Amino acid sequence: MKKEMFGTEINLLRDTFRRLLRRHAKTNIIKLINKTHPADMALIYRYFNEGEQDAIFNLMKPAEATVEFLSELDEAITIRLLEQEDPQHMASILE
Repeated sequence: MKKEMFGTEINLLRDTFRRLLRRHAKTNIIKLINKTHPADMALIYRYFNEGEQDAIFNLMKPAEATVEFLSELDEAITIRLLEQEDPQHMASILE
């Protein structure tokens, strides 16, 4: 039962991010990013397509939570993000 509830919560969070992305609600997306635990962000992040992933990552601010999020991601996704990201932006995140 608890596992099903967890899956439902993850689906709800994923759908909320997708709805906000469609509406270009950047302020609300940033608020949701800040309220979501980095491990949960990493979990739902793998369900987004590359365009959605890029849009969400570009809204993340340099913070300890962002570094934790990157450490929780699948290696392939992390590599893709790091390869395409501006080096100065990545340096500010990882500081």
